[in-house]
Amino acid sequence: MKVKSKIFVASLISTIGLVSIAGAAFADDGGSNGNQQGYGYGYGYGNQQGYGYGNQQGYGFGGQTLLPPQVPGNQNNQVSVTLSPGWNLVDAAVNASLMQSGQQTISDYWNGQSYSANATGPVNGIWIYSQNGGTVTMTTSQMNNLSMRIAAKSWGMIGNPYPTSQTVTLQAGDVAYTYDPSTNQYSSAFTGTLTLQPGQGAWLFSSNGGSYSIGYQPPAPPSTVTGSVYNTSS
Repeated sequence: MKVKSKIFVASLISTIGLVSIAGAAFADDGGSNGNQQGYGYGYGYGNQQGYGYGNQQGYGFGGQTLLPPQVPGNQNNQVSVTLSPGWNLVDAAVNASLMQSGQQTISDYWNGQSYSANATGPVNGIWIYSQNGGTVTMTTSQMNNLSMRIAAKSWGMIGNPYPTSQTVTLQAGDVAYTYDPSTNQYSSAFTGTLTLQPGQGAWLFSSNGGSYSIGYQPPAPPSTVTGSVYNTSS
């Protein structure tokens, strides 16, 4: 009986040792899988999430990647804008680029009361008449943000002097119109957001008056949580 007891105890110790080794291996695997960005340390305890020291996302879940704001100075300072034969509603920077190249232009800018030959700033929209159409290399604005004021119950002409599409926030009661010279038709945008392509201009009717901005803005914060809360108490 004593011999059998010793054999049983030895077998039990051996079995416990194997379970401990397997558990340790599983725990190590859990710590490694849990920390995809840290250094791989972790207790695990058979938990595939692990703790993952060095992982700022917490407990092994991959968090949402937040991109930094786009820096205007890193953008190309020139962009091609296509003009159609006839009248084109564009940004004033298109007209400025044409004049700098020595080309004769026919342009009309609405100053709030009447048409004048030229716009006062790069954020302004303007009419340009092109005899044959073609491509214009527009020198874009390197300023982070531009704005213009429009009086209440008045029309203004706004444009996009940037190398990427930009948005203008419309106020309650506002309406904006872009123009397609290929069809001679307007497209309207009511209260909400007006999107302008590089070099594109638009009419904007301001119901209550105010300042309208266009330019680079920092990205919005995350709309949903895709990672775990980081627990500093562990």
